[in-house]
Amino acid sequence: KELQEHRVQYRLKRALERVERFPNDTQLHYDMALMYFETGNFDAALEEFQKARKNPQRKRSCIVYLGRCFEHKGQFDMAVDQFTEALADMQTMSDEKMEALYYLAIAYESLEQNDKALECFKEIYQNNINYKDVAEKIQKHYK
Repeated sequence: KELQEHRVQYRLKRALERVERFPNDTQLHYDMALMYFETGNFDAALEEFQKARKNPQRKRSCIVYLGRCFEHKGQFDMAVDQFTEALADMQTMSDEKMEALYYLAIAYESLEQNDKALECFKEIYQNNINYKDVAEKIQKHYK
């Protein structure tokens, strides 16, 4: 455990150094944001994902992660806004879209908007019955 913690701290330090050295590199901000997210520092992750979303290749992923950060902070209404924005740009079903739908449904559940949550879960279920715990949530609803 101590070795893992040392490794995480080393990676975090190196990522900070790279971001300081190349402040306009949005990919480095994305990498830094992921580090913060993985370590539970959601405020810092929010800031870095906001900077990284300027990268066209990472924009949708950043928006989904922004929503997840807001979810972790208990700011479910802002999470819904982020997931909805990300989904507006996703036309076909993909792993990325399923992830955004899943976390949108979780946010809706937290806001006690169960009908909206169920619609999201159904959309995932119709495309991938084995995605996370969606089958369990659907079956629970139909019981």
